[in-house]
Amino acid sequence: MRVQPLILKAILAAICMVLFAPAPVLGVQTTGSAIAVETTTTAPTVATAPSAEGATDQAAFDAGNAAYRQQDFPAAAGWYQALIEEGLVSPHLFYNRGNTAAQLGSTGEAVLNYSRAFNWIPRDADLRANFARVLPPGEHEAPPDFFGAPGRWVRFFTLGEWWTLFAICYAAAGVCVAAWLWVRRGGARGIAIWRRAAWITVAMALIVAIPAGVRRYQAHSISHVVVLEKRASVFSGPGDEFPQVGYAVEGSRLPRLQFEADPAWTRVVLPDGLRGFMRTADGAVLRGDALK
Repeated sequence: MRVQPLILKAILAAICMVLFAPAPVLGVQTTGSAIAVETTTTAPTVATAPSAEGATDQAAFDAGNAAYRQQDFPAAAGWYQALIEEGLVSPHLFYNRGNTAAQLGSTGEAVLNYSRAFNWIPRDADLRANFARVLPPGEHEAPPDFFGAPGRWVRFFTLGEWWTLFAICYAAAGVCVAAWLWVRRGGARGIAIWRRAAWITVAMALIVAIPAGVRRYQAHSISHVVVLEKRASVFSGPGDEFPQVGYAVEGSRLPRLQFEADPAWTRVVLPDGLRGFMRTADGAVLRGDALK
């Protein structure tokens, strides 16, 4: 019996199980199928947002779903937003909040919440279809960063998925190396098989470790600002008295740079590479896999 092919098949099967298994959901989940979004050109009047206080998270979420099905989008947005402000983390909550924002014509809020959901369920077909409708021209579901196209590809797998793949490859490499050392006295054929398996699995672990490290850096060290205004001016310095170097349209996600001197201003990078300052109130921070 050839041991090496069986080992490689087992590793590939484990990797496929990780990649195609449903993403774990934190917090509440939707009941029933996802509700498709058709963006509207006019925004209805936004009613006063209801409060989730006094109701369980699931009850509040169900109330938002019921309001959405009745096309009462302002009420649904209020229920979902109340849960988000309480600190609840759920990709389905972010997805539904993005749906209501899209229905109300709030492109920036839709992009913000779809981006949050994308961190958890990046390969969800409904999310990607709805996301594409509200993104500014030329943008992808994955926010831009200095990793470029490879960085966007890495974001189509969650941080947990990358580390699970690395753990599988690392464990397989450890087993193969241990077996290789164990059978060194068992003859040339046995040694060759396990040595080859050890080299293959070690190489796989190293290859997977690179995108896993990139994804971790994206999650914890890179943040963006989602523009919420129709047009946000960007200045060369933190103040209106500085020359304007450009502007960003609603829904744009601009890489955010470190700047703490004046909380009223945020330092960002425009798509053409220019760096400047925009008013903090004109956008919302999207930080890696975090809620805020």
